[in-house]
Amino acid sequence: MLQQAVDLVICSTGLYAFPTLFATFLDEQWRYFGSMSMMFGLRYLFTQPVFPPSLNLMRAMGEDSPIVSHSMPWAAMAFSLGLAAVLFYAALKIVQRREY
Repeated sequence: MLQQAVDLVICSTGLYAFPTLFATFLDEQWRYFGSMSMMFGLRYLFTQPVFPPSLNLMRAMGEDSPIVSHSMPWAAMAFSLGLAAVLFYAALKIVQRREY
């Protein structure tokens, strides 16, 4: 269960970074629509054959989770942390320029 919790927290961090980035320059209503369209876009991207299945965040939290596959999805977790780092850095730069 601890492995599943770690997997869920790390993989959802990459998905959480999109609304955080959108919060720096969009109003609440548009942030919601932007976040939802980004989630649908990511879901579509993850289902395409050109995208490696080992980096699929949705699959890493579902059918390739540690409870089902008995192994950690390290590639998806690293991809999620890298994506979150890039998006949080972009959000930081936007906030610094706006000088909130």
